Amino acid sequence: MKKGMRRAVSLLLLLLLLTGTAFAGDVPEIGAPFPDLTLRSVTGETYTVSGLLRGHDVLLIKLFATWSPPCTREILYLESAYEESGGRAAVIAVGIDPTEDESVLLDWAAQNGLTFPVARDSDRLLAMARELQDIPVTFVIDAGGNLVSLRVGAAPDADFFRRLIEQAGN
Repeated sequence: MKKGMRRAVSLLLLLLLLTGTAFAGDVPEIGAPFPDLTLRSVTGETYTVSGLLRGHDVLLIKLFATWSPPCTREILYLESAYEESGGRAAVIAVGIDPTEDESVLLDWAAQNGLTFPVARDSDRLLAMARELQDIPVTFVIDAGGNLVSLRVGAAPDADFFRRLIEQAGN
């Protein structure tokens, strides 16, 4: 796809995301169980929320688009906090742009030095993003599988993610 066409499709997707129909009840309330979604990484592995949580204090699910500068800035902060978590945190980044195939996501992950899994959208997460009407989105899920924090919009720095990991683990 040519760069101009790709940009037009991406802008259309963002417009649909921001103005799309909200799907009532798709986003769990803080303190409620997070759905045990199954996600397929761009390298072919299959992950579930419960499986990612196994052996960790907290799971951060990051919804992003590669063409979003705030998403790209923020993913670097998340990577830093993840590396420093000493295994306390699990992280998976989920690309929500259906026009981006595995090769685009793999290239983006490599360019940004990501060491956690990157997956393509699941319909359930895209519905949640539509309801929240913005990206990036960070879901923070505690070891019991409950949503303990939800961040819509870009985090200001890596310390933000460090605090999320620390708070969710307590």
